[in-house]
Amino acid sequence: MRVNKFEREKYGISVDLMSRMCGLSTARIKEVEDGYLDLIGRGIPESRLKATADGDRMFAVVDEIKAEQDKTVEALIGRLISSGVDVSLKTLHHPGRTTTYQVELSCNDYAGKGLSSIGRGSSQLSALTSSIDVMRGVVGMVSPLFPVTSKEAA
Repeated sequence: MRVNKFEREKYGISVDLMSRMCGLSTARIKEVEDGYLDLIGRGIPESRLKATADGDRMFAVVDEIKAEQDKTVEALIGRLISSGVDVSLKTLHHPGRTTTYQVELSCNDYAGKGLSSIGRGSSQLSALTSSIDVMRGVVGMVSPLFPVTSKEAA
């Protein structure tokens, strides 16, 4: 695919015209464009996307990035749970729009007060890190999970 979705829309190129230009079916063009948008939503630099103009290579990159992010999400959730933090991960479906993920972290302090934070994002990882940042910023509760080492110790 020589033209991405944003360039196609900018120049007023229809999916049908794009199909004739590229020799791909209209369904395949929409699938490739959705993959492109998924990568952008995951924070992948556009320079890397231009190198993956071929649809099959783009989907391979999407799968690789999803696998990396899934491992990170599993590790973070495991660390939070082992520290006594309850984690709730929900998928929010919006008709006609991309899927959004919501993560809620909650725990009780020693005085019995409940603490919680909610984060949302276009990927599970961005929702989880958003929720962690909210918890860290408001009460400093999660920051001990990520110890800071001094420069002298490193």
